[in-house]
Amino acid sequence: MAIEHNVSRAYGALLGVAIGDALGMPVEMWSRKHIKDRFSWIDSFLPGPDDNSISAGFVPYETTDDTYMTMLVAKNLCDNHGSYSIQRFVDEVLQWDREAAKTKTVIGPSTRSALEKIQKGMTPVEAGKNGITNGAAMKIIPAGLVSSLESGQSLVSLVHEICKPTHNTDCAVGGACAITAFVAGCLAGKYDLPQLLDIACSYASIGERVGYETIGPSVAKRIHYALEITEGEHNDDTFLDCLYYRVGTGLPIIQTVPAAFAIVKHAGGDLLTAAKLAANVGGDTDTIGAIACGMCGAYQGADAIPLDIKESIEKQNPFSFLSIAEQLIEIRFL
Repeated sequence: MAIEHNVSRAYGALLGVAIGDALGMPVEMWSRKHIKDRFSWIDSFLPGPDDNSISAGFVPYETTDDTYMTMLVAKNLCDNHGSYSIQRFVDEVLQWDREAAKTKTVIGPSTRSALEKIQKGMTPVEAGKNGITNGAAMKIIPAGLVSSLESGQSLVSLVHEICKPTHNTDCAVGGACAITAFVAGCLAGKYDLPQLLDIACSYASIGERVGYETIGPSVAKRIHYALEITEGEHNDDTFLDCLYYRVGTGLPIIQTVPAAFAIVKHAGGDLLTAAKLAANVGGDTDTIGAIACGMCGAYQGADAIPLDIKESIEKQNPFSFLSIAEQLIEIRFL
């Protein structure tokens, strides 16, 4: 019974990544004002507008690099029985970059820079030492599905391994550890939402001790700040204003991860509520949505997702979400 329950959480987490990604895709990197002026409030899956140079040509329910990278990590972990092959990840992303027409617009700056360095002969570990954007966080959900909070150092080590080729920095590892710990805590099934948020912040602090040192604020303290500063904002619109104008919702991981955690808290862990909040906040809407909804999916399980949305996401994207979720849980229980 425990395994079946955790498969639902793992399936919900992977679907959550895709749902948040797809709902936020049309307005990726648009300002909060631009989104409000154009759509008023996004609450359904839309195509990429012709005037968005990033998402033009995407169709409703189609996902971006957030989901693709997440599933690459998930399959990597499955095929290596819980271990992670950096070289395989690098080879697969380079192949995708060569073959997929839309990668020029959706692959993030830290990942693209690292890939170019690797192609010129730099080792993957060195290539990622300047990665301070959210590419580490957007693909890390699967690590939480195979990790246990009882083996904390193993969790941090796995996260660091996944981050190395593109985001081998203290802030990136810290942010990714926070998400991984939240998801691992969900699968443990014995923590409520406030406890999970506390666990995430504690692991962010641990993760910040790993990777190349960067100049900037602590991601753990930024998560605390985002949760505290939005605490009294019960109205969705004023909450999103606070998040956009005071926390930030751009590419840096010190903005994206705190924003995602604040959305999870404001949504009460509800996946669809989090997806709508992320899509309307402005900035890196698809990545914030993917992270926040991946965490909410782990918190709620797949049963909380309406069947029509499940079917549309699975039809539009070439990923075996349920099969991969089952394999990840098998690894967790090895």
